[in-house]
Amino acid sequence: ADALRFGLLMITSTQDVRFSEDRIRQGRQLVTKLWNATRLVVDRGGRAGDAPVAETLGDRWIASVIAGAIEESDRLVEGFEFSQFADGLYHLIFDDLCDWYLELLKAGLASPAMAGAALEQVLALAHPVIPFTTEECWSRLPGSEGLMLTHAPATAPGPRDPEAEAAITALREAVQAMRSFRADQAISPR
Repeated sequence: ADALRFGLLMITSTQDVRFSEDRIRQGRQLVTKLWNATRLVVDRGGRAGDAPVAETLGDRWIASVIAGAIEESDRLVEGFEFSQFADGLYHLIFDDLCDWYLELLKAGLASPAMAGAALEQVLALAHPVIPFTTEECWSRLPGSEGLMLTHAPATAPGPRDPEAEAAITALREAVQAMRSFRADQAISPR
């Protein structure tokens, strides 16, 4: 149901649109990714309800990214731009939280306390779009009380930090350039 709801939001616009099974698949991938992210954060000691101080560059970066996503989401929902809201949510979960921040957590470059706080706010932000998944993920997060509906709207786990965003953006660009070079030269990933 959540994958279908997400897929339908992705194809909404002010014009007639064709149904897209690819968008529904994209919704299913998002639901699976969020579930796996919750399992990882819980396994690493993340909890709900913490108000951690950003200790590392990765922590400062994710707090800043979530703060920006919340601001942008509020603007998009007020303007009834649901497709762009769903797209932004997809990229926040897939690209920022899972592909980069949780990799920093695995490497010990991010704190479990901030990971729990970040996941808590991402779940709150995603709840109107994929409520069944966020409810189940919320119930698995230690420190969570009651239903997700009792949680206040998403709030940033920290302030905007342009310096941290610039540093992580530079790191991402360097890693992507290295991966492109490796692929161009047919070098094995090992």
